[in-house]
Amino acid sequence: MGPYHAFGSMKFIPEIPSSKFLQILNSNPISEYKSEAGYLYKHLVNSIYPQIETELYSIEKPYKQLGFPEHGGVTAFFSQNMNDKDL
Repeated sequence: MGPYHAFGSMKFIPEIPSSKFLQILNSNPISEYKSEAGYLYKHLVNSIYPQIETELYSIEKPYKQLGFPEHGGVTAFFSQNMNDKDL
């Protein structure tokens, strides 16, 4: 999961404050349901969003661009110690 353009793997940042983005996530009608899906959605928003909020809005290395960590990028496709030679 990540907000990166397909060309150049450069990141785009939401043009709204993080607090407003969280309000949008919390406005999903499923979160109002007293059901397993509603509880799961609320749990995911409350537990996952705080973990990714900084990375979502950060334009600093390594979160600025997809790529190998040794080149100043970030990736979830490869292990953190993988490099060009390994590929």
